Amino acid sequence: MGRSSIRNLYAIGEVSCTGLHGANRLASTSLLEGLVWGQRAAADIECQLSAVDRPALPNLNDVPMWDESGLTTDSDPALIQGDMQTIQNVMWHYVGLVRFG
Repeated sequence: MGRSSIRNLYAIGEVSCTGLHGANRLASTSLLEGLVWGQRAAADIECQLSAVDRPALPNLNDVPMWDESGLTTDSDPALIQGDMQTIQNVMWHYVGLVRFG
Protein backbone atom coordinates (compact mmCIF):
# COMPACT_ATOMS: atom_id res chain seq x y z
CA MET A 1 0.00 0.00 0.00
CA GLY A 2 1.48 3.31 -1.01
CA ARG A 3 1.15 6.75 0.46
CA SER A 4 -0.44 9.48 -1.58
CA SER A 5 -0.37 13.25 -1.24
CA ILE A 6 -4.15 13.26 -0.71
CA ARG A 7 -5.32 12.68 2.86
CA ASN A 8 -7.14 9.34 3.35
CA LEU A 9 -6.44 8.19 -0.24
CA TYR A 10 -4.93 4.73 -0.51
CA ALA A 11 -2.82 3.76 -3.52
CA ILE A 12 -3.28 0.08 -4.30
CA GLY A 13 -1.75 -2.20 -6.95
CA GLU A 14 0.23 -0.86 -9.89
CA VAL A 15 -0.72 2.76 -9.19
CA SER A 16 1.15 2.57 -5.88
CA CYS A 17 4.47 1.85 -7.68
CA THR A 18 5.48 -0.49 -4.88
CA GLY A 19 7.34 -2.80 -7.24
CA LEU A 20 6.29 -5.86 -5.27
CA HIS A 21 6.52 -7.98 -8.41
CA GLY A 22 8.65 -5.63 -10.47
CA ALA A 23 8.12 -6.03 -14.19
CA ASN A 24 6.91 -9.61 -13.73
CA ARG A 25 3.17 -9.44 -14.23
CA LEU A 26 2.75 -12.98 -15.53
CA ALA A 27 -0.04 -15.14 -14.18
CA SER A 28 -2.03 -12.14 -12.89
CA THR A 29 0.43 -11.25 -10.14
CA SER A 30 -0.61 -7.59 -10.34
CA LEU A 31 -4.23 -8.65 -9.81
CA LEU A 32 -3.22 -10.67 -6.77
CA GLU A 33 -1.22 -7.73 -5.45
CA GLY A 34 -4.28 -5.49 -5.79
CA LEU A 35 -6.45 -7.98 -3.93
CA VAL A 36 -3.98 -8.43 -1.06
CA TRP A 37 -3.28 -4.74 -0.57
CA GLY A 38 -6.96 -3.88 -1.11
CA GLN A 39 -7.93 -6.21 1.74
CA ARG A 40 -5.26 -4.70 3.97
CA ALA A 41 -6.40 -1.16 3.13
CA ALA A 42 -10.01 -2.13 3.92
CA ALA A 43 -8.93 -3.54 7.30
CA ASP A 44 -6.98 -0.35 8.07
CA ILE A 45 -9.94 1.84 7.07
CA GLU A 46 -12.24 -0.24 9.27
CA CYS A 47 -9.91 0.25 12.26
CA GLN A 48 -9.74 3.99 11.68
CA LEU A 49 -13.50 4.33 11.31
CA SER A 50 -14.24 2.37 14.46
CA ALA A 51 -12.02 4.81 16.40
CA VAL A 52 -14.08 7.89 15.51
CA ASP A 53 -17.67 8.89 16.14
CA ARG A 54 -19.61 8.73 12.91
CA PRO A 55 -22.97 10.31 12.22
CA ALA A 56 -25.84 7.93 11.64
CA LEU A 57 -26.37 6.88 8.05
CA PRO A 58 -29.46 8.29 6.37
CA ASN A 59 -32.43 5.99 6.19
CA LEU A 60 -33.09 4.75 2.66
CA ASN A 61 -36.78 5.47 3.15
CA ASP A 62 -35.95 9.18 3.59
CA VAL A 63 -34.67 9.40 0.00
CA PRO A 64 -37.52 10.34 -2.34
CA MET A 65 -38.22 8.18 -5.37
CA TRP A 66 -37.10 9.51 -8.76
CA ASP A 67 -39.97 11.41 -10.34
CA GLU A 68 -40.11 11.71 -14.13
CA SER A 69 -43.77 12.75 -14.25
CA GLY A 70 -42.93 16.35 -15.24
CA LEU A 71 -40.83 15.37 -18.27
CA THR A 72 -42.43 16.19 -21.60
CA THR A 73 -39.78 14.84 -24.00
CA ASP A 74 -37.38 11.93 -24.11
CA SER A 75 -33.68 12.57 -23.58
CA ASP A 76 -31.59 13.11 -26.70
CA PRO A 77 -28.95 10.34 -27.03
CA ALA A 78 -26.68 12.67 -29.05
CA LEU A 79 -26.65 15.24 -26.23
CA ILE A 80 -25.97 12.55 -23.65
CA GLN A 81 -23.09 11.18 -25.76
CA GLY A 82 -21.64 14.68 -26.11
CA ASP A 83 -21.84 15.20 -22.35
CA MET A 84 -20.15 11.85 -21.73
CA GLN A 85 -17.31 12.75 -24.10
CA THR A 86 -16.86 16.09 -22.34
CA ILE A 87 -16.71 14.39 -18.94
CA GLN A 88 -14.21 11.81 -20.24
CA ASN A 89 -12.05 14.57 -21.73
CA VAL A 90 -12.03 16.58 -18.50
CA MET A 91 -11.22 13.49 -16.44
CA TRP A 92 -8.42 12.43 -18.81
CA HIS A 93 -6.73 15.82 -18.91
CA TYR A 94 -7.34 17.23 -15.42
CA VAL A 95 -8.02 14.42 -12.96
CA GLY A 96 -5.30 11.92 -13.85
CA LEU A 97 -2.85 10.35 -11.45
CA VAL A 98 0.70 11.61 -11.18
CA ARG A 99 3.25 8.93 -10.35
CA PHE A 100 6.50 9.47 -8.55
CA GLY A 101 8.75 6.49 -8.54
